[in-house]
Amino acid sequence: MRGPKTTLILKRYVDVEDGKGGFTRTWETIANVTGVLHTLSGNERFMALRKAVINTHRFFTDYRSDLEITEKDIFMLGTTRTFEITGAGTDPMNQNRFSTYDLWEANA
Repeated sequence: MRGPKTTLILKRYVDVEDGKGGFTRTWETIANVTGVLHTLSGNERFMALRKAVINTHRFFTDYRSDLEITEKDIFMLGTTRTFEITGAGTDPMNQNRFSTYDLWEANA
């Protein structure tokens, strides 16, 4: 993984009872994840096309067996940038060395 290290906040939604018979979705912080955030070029965005979502970023992290990151989770950079996970946790070499996540910046 080459490039400047970035720490993203991993959040997972939790449904909390609102006291009126319904539920409210809130985002709970799970962990801080350090890795390299790579902005995809226009050509890479086209090649990474999944389910009509154009990925804007790819996040490379060291492999962590203590975290199970799925497409239902989000990454936050600070308080203003939100990244939805469109492809979770591929281990390209199957050696448990690093993981890659395809991201789409939700409020770009």
